[in-house]
Amino acid sequence: MIFSKPPRTPEYLAHKLISNGLQEISEKELTEIFQSINYYKLRGYTYPYQNNSVPDSPFLPNVKWSYIWNDYNFDIKLRALLFYSISFIETALKTRMTLVSLTKGILWYQNNRLFRSQQNFNSDLDFLRNDWERTSEEFKNHYIRTYPESPNPPAWMIFETSSFDPISKFFKNMKPQLVEKESICNYFGFEKVNADKLATWFQVINIVRNICAHYGRLYSRQLITTPLFVVPQKGNWVSSWPNPNRVYAAICIIKNFLDICNPNNTFLAELKELMKIVRPEQLPSMGFPADWEREPLFS
Repeated sequence: MIFSKPPRTPEYLAHKLISNGLQEISEKELTEIFQSINYYKLRGYTYPYQNNSVPDSPFLPNVKWSYIWNDYNFDIKLRALLFYSISFIETALKTRMTLVSLTKGILWYQNNRLFRSQQNFNSDLDFLRNDWERTSEEFKNHYIRTYPESPNPPAWMIFETSSFDPISKFFKNMKPQLVEKESICNYFGFEKVNADKLATWFQVINIVRNICAHYGRLYSRQLITTPLFVVPQKGNWVSSWPNPNRVYAAICIIKNFLDICNPNNTFLAELKELMKIVRPEQLPSMGFPADWEREPLFS
């Protein structure tokens, strides 16, 4: 099938939504909104309020524009909170990976004997080098000018210029018997035997980070990676994740790690204040249990 739908004007889209039953907003007001927010940006927020099994996806009875606008703005604030919080976790992981150089050498990230999969090692190293090549950090430029005979930067430089994804993959691929990997696990409150579960937590954080960085819809999203449930050794925790692929599981992970990386954080207070604008019937779409505030992690 060839896609053949024509582009639509903001006026057309506003008329379509209101004709399909959207209440408490005028076509003029909605047209103005579509001048600065793409219709498909908002489509993810209108979707839960529409009957999407029939043509034109009419709105369910009594759906108000304020519901959609509330969800949209809630998601903006949630992404901002999580993205800020993840920055502390990312910095901590980079630091712990850098400290491996104290025992394995400043170029340990190039030693394939420290890693389980040669194929993954080569791929992850390419990403690490690409990040290094793309960065315009002054310390990189200084290094290149000063040490032209040493093209490979030390671990503390290359990890600093890298994104979260290749660093988390480097951790995952490290051989399990390495005491340095055990040290990283211990820092984040994990036993060495649960290193692979910790890796899934890092993967989820990376996915959430990327969604936040690119302003994607997060609050009701089904995440593609499933974090494996484990009770960490540090801090308070939750009894379960009703749906590990929803944002609640990621929030639990971020809160737990943030308490380690930035103990004086205000995450809990900000989250509780933000959750006040969420209607109880919306909690399942986010993976939240009804009594989430009574969990030790959030009490």
